[in-house]
Amino acid sequence: MVFTCCVVNCYNRSGREKGVSFFSIPAVVEHQGDRTKELSMKRRHEWIKYINRKNWTPSKYARVCSDHFHSGKPSMLYDDTNVDWVPSLKMGNAVTVTVSTGNGGLEARNNIMKRELEVAEAMLLLSAMGRVLPTTAAGKCL
Repeated sequence: MVFTCCVVNCYNRSGREKGVSFFSIPAVVEHQGDRTKELSMKRRHEWIKYINRKNWTPSKYARVCSDHFHSGKPSMLYDDTNVDWVPSLKMGNAVTVTVSTGNGGLEARNNIMKRELEVAEAMLLLSAMGRVLPTTAAGKCL
């Protein structure tokens, strides 16, 4: 079966892209204790929230590709402080800037801006998870 990534504006497909993996939306684990059930419910909810599709309920075939994880794959269920506990990179809701391919200076600046946006998204995710990054007196991350 061919899978496509369910993240908005991501067109990765299994079998076409080399080196791209696909991961199911986490299921709620019912029979492994209350903590596992609570954590798996929270994780599923967070994944759906970060995928951010309007009026969408994922089917059992919905997949998120490895491009949306810092390490290329989701962390384990109990590793809920890991940035890869939910997909957070290139989530399709960022404004994209189109530049001509003839101007390397604009392209380089655009790439820097995209990377800064990815870092900001990761920092917001860590903040939402209660993790604090060490910063300098000027407020920049170490």
